[in-house]
Amino acid sequence: MKKFLKLKLKIIYQKLFFNNSNFIYSNKINQFQDKSAFISFLRDNLGRIHNSDNLKSQLEKNLLRSLAFYSKDLIELSKIVFEEVSTVINKKHKYSPVYFSKPYLMIHLPMDKSEEGTLHSDYEYTNHGFFTCWVPLNNYNFPPISTINYFGQIISAFPKTNKLLKYFSLKNIKKSSHPGDINFWSHSYLHKGNRNTSSSTSFVLVTKLSKELLNIGGYEYGIELDGIEDGIIDFNKINYQYLVKKINKLVKDINDNLESLSNLISIFDFLINDNEFNLKLISFYCSVQAQRIWLRPDFFKTLSGLETRDPSRLSILLDISSLISGFQNHSSLERLSKSNISFLTKDHQEYITKSISSSILINHEDVDRILKLFNKD
Repeated sequence: MKKFLKLKLKIIYQKLFFNNSNFIYSNKINQFQDKSAFISFLRDNLGRIHNSDNLKSQLEKNLLRSLAFYSKDLIELSKIVFEEVSTVINKKHKYSPVYFSKPYLMIHLPMDKSEEGTLHSDYEYTNHGFFTCWVPLNNYNFPPISTINYFGQIISAFPKTNKLLKYFSLKNIKKSSHPGDINFWSHSYLHKGNRNTSSSTSFVLVTKLSKELLNIGGYEYGIELDGIEDGIIDFNKINYQYLVKKINKLVKDINDNLESLSNLISIFDFLINDNEFNLKLISFYCSVQAQRIWLRPDFFKTLSGLETRDPSRLSILLDISSLISGFQNHSSLERLSKSNISFLTKDHQEYITKSISSSILINHEDVDRILKLFNKD
């Protein structure tokens, strides 16, 4: 009981006294983006996606987000962000980070209801806290982020105060944002991603600076990028159009089999019959897509080209697809551990456990954790 109370008090203390937001402009960041082949690739492909209410647009958006997770250019950009921001937070807040997290891409299609956020903090319990860095990779011609005043931030530090936050007016942090900008805030800072009200797609790199590794994973500053081959994919070996077609077929086939599940094993066969590079990308993609459907079931229920009757089951089967194709995102296992998977037949479960046990992409410790989920009896 004492340990529990001590932890609760420490969390309140962190939220009270580790709550701030800052901004800098970096010409170095801007110049790097202009030279990056991968960022040019993102700008070209996202520049032609405009319809957020279309299934193909949503699927391709999340595929590009998955590619970004393994991009050497974005890992290198995250390292530069570390250099630019760490000097500021060391001087202002006496905080000296050691790690930067793996790059995460957020993509905001015009009027995309699935990406509009709610008021939240990025809080994850750590001994020393962390900073989130928000780095636009193209123009945001609308106010991208909003927040509430300092008094509301203080109130949010205490338990069971979420209902009070609705009485605080939102205010925009900036009217627009552009390459070279870096917004960064502490893990307790309340903020909200705004809906894209412009006519063009915007996207942003998110990386976190910390003194200890976070759940998302990351790298210690100073590491040579050539030494982290496991976290990088050579995009010269990737056929982008092939991946676009594969994920569209995968989601459509799963959705068409939600009730009968008659072809589920053949769908899983189609999924995992691929090379290691593609499986990593598809595994991460399935997890990201599952999370989006899990968060916004009503949006995907009426999405043009999908109109699924059971978004919950679709999300579950995409999370399972993520596990069997390589387990590249731990959040899939977390969601599945809280989900009802009793609709799976014995044959389904045997296939899933066999696929996970034989995967070269999943380490032995993770295999044991995953199999417990499917062997509860």
